[in-house]
Amino acid sequence: MKIYFEIGNFNLNYLEFKNERNTSQVAMKMVGASTNILGDKINVNFNKALQTGINFSDSNIQLFVNGVQKAITSINYNTANQGLVIKPTVAINASDVVTIAYNGTNIIANDATIQSVFTDKPVQNNVGNILGISGKIEAENFFFNYGLTTETANDTGGTLAINYTDSGDYLDYLVNVGETGNYTIEYRYSAESATSKIKLQLINETTQDIQVVTLSPTGNWQTWNTKSTQALLPAGRYKARITVIDAGFNLNWIKFSLIQPDDDNDNVANINDNCPNTLRAMLLILMAVRCLACLQVTSILKQPERVAGVQITVVLKSHRRPIILMLQQLPAVHRMHSRRRLLYQFTGGSLRSLYHDSHDSDF
Repeated sequence: MKIYFEIGNFNLNYLEFKNERNTSQVAMKMVGASTNILGDKINVNFNKALQTGINFSDSNIQLFVNGVQKAITSINYNTANQGLVIKPTVAINASDVVTIAYNGTNIIANDATIQSVFTDKPVQNNVGNILGISGKIEAENFFFNYGLTTETANDTGGTLAINYTDSGDYLDYLVNVGETGNYTIEYRYSAESATSKIKLQLINETTQDIQVVTLSPTGNWQTWNTKSTQALLPAGRYKARITVIDAGFNLNWIKFSLIQPDDDNDNVANINDNCPNTLRAMLLILMAVRCLACLQVTSILKQPERVAGVQITVVLKSHRRPIILMLQQLPAVHRMHSRRRLLYQFTGGSLRSLYHDSHDSDF
């Protein structure tokens, strides 16, 4: 039984129940709403169990965060049908002021009583301290600790470390993985003589096993080493759980760094790559030269990595003057001054040939 106080400033001594009545004589009422600890769900409770089969997409339930209406991804029953669960499209943060409104007619209890419309119902914000990934997580900044203690780490930064590990101990951290991708995960630890092992999981509606990591001895409880690994992490909010499999180590921090994609494998991340198809373009150059049997390659001038193109100068057997073949990887403007020039432009993975006669041209 839950007792809900709409107005405070009084004392309660006891409750006595008299004059039993049919539930249909009691008005259907929304009695409370609150976020979960991760901020990706809002639980709404009523004083009665709901009818099954309600289409909540027709219920005209609205979510407001800091006074601004926000999108809702889904609305579903909670497990006991005593309420519903709202999933906001963008998760709630700890500092947000949240309210909900209802302007429908189809939220109905099992006894056929109908929820009346309401506006600006406050939502209790229970969001915890969400730690960002990418980012560095100090071991002592846990949300929940099962079986572990802390001590000062004689490591760079002088923060606390987790120690006295036993198999089955674990730490939970509230995290927001900002972007799906491959991450470098670094564990800062010490271990006197034991070879230890830990497991990383991401927990929300399901539990995802991310990796099991072996920690080799460092020779002393205050001799620190960094173990570097890689793993694929899905975007979203989770409890990140570190579980001790084999004990005998201290843990100072864990650092997560997104590995930026490098589609052409030229060791330059896509976000910084001015030549995003370097290797593919070079293959096309070789194919183009091989196919032009009547041409003799006289020089290859490859510009530094920031330059857009690769230029090959070839000589037609039937002409005295060289003709330029240019594989252009980035959009740019080129002023052509020769009387007979041929431009091969690399666009979207294909070669496009443009012939220009005895006049100047802009590209």
